[in-house]
Amino acid sequence: RVPRRRHARRRPARARRRLVRVRLPRDQRGDERGDERGPLPHRRDIDPFVVGVRSPADGTEPVAVVLYGLRDMPWEFQFDSARQLYDEVRHCLMGYEWMRRNGRDPFQSPQYLQVFRWRCQFPPCMQYCMLTMGNEVHAFPYRHRRVEAHEKSGDRLSEQFVRYDIADETQHVRFGHRWLPEMLRHVGETRSVDTYTADVLKVWESEYRTGKLPIDVE
Repeated sequence: RVPRRRHARRRPARARRRLVRVRLPRDQRGDERGDERGPLPHRRDIDPFVVGVRSPADGTEPVAVVLYGLRDMPWEFQFDSARQLYDEVRHCLMGYEWMRRNGRDPFQSPQYLQVFRWRCQFPPCMQYCMLTMGNEVHAFPYRHRRVEAHEKSGDRLSEQFVRYDIADETQHVRFGHRWLPEMLRHVGETRSVDTYTADVLKVWESEYRTGKLPIDVE
């Protein structure tokens, strides 16, 4: 069973079924694609890792949305998620510092909100599953390739940035494994954790990883 988007039941048969497909530029898509398809083609003046970490809408805001949407979860979940939120803010700061050191003003660069808008169509549990079991689980092979590339080029700062990110994402995946089962029980989900995760990742694979993001509009 493929999970439904939030508010799908309120949508009349023809009134709200228009979809906008947003095709992200190649250097703005999730770098998790690097795990199976090789290094991303990218502009020589931009590290694709930094494209991901510098945007609050890609990591920070989704965690905040989940925190708010599941604010009646146990305190320990709020505590762990606040840690994850802090980590994502730190990733943004690393991206800002990288841009400044390379002659770029992060506050003169637009935020790309397409992925955030797409995520927000789904219930908080599904957003959390996509983030921890989708984006973060699949990020490690690409991140390790970036570490090797920075080691070879002698860019120690970028290397350390990516290593910090790897350490944080490892903890975030642990959070996902710890809290997703509790979260599903909390909302009354009847599918097993494995089945639910597999269903959610089908949506993540077909929409996020392809860069084709259907966005429901009124």
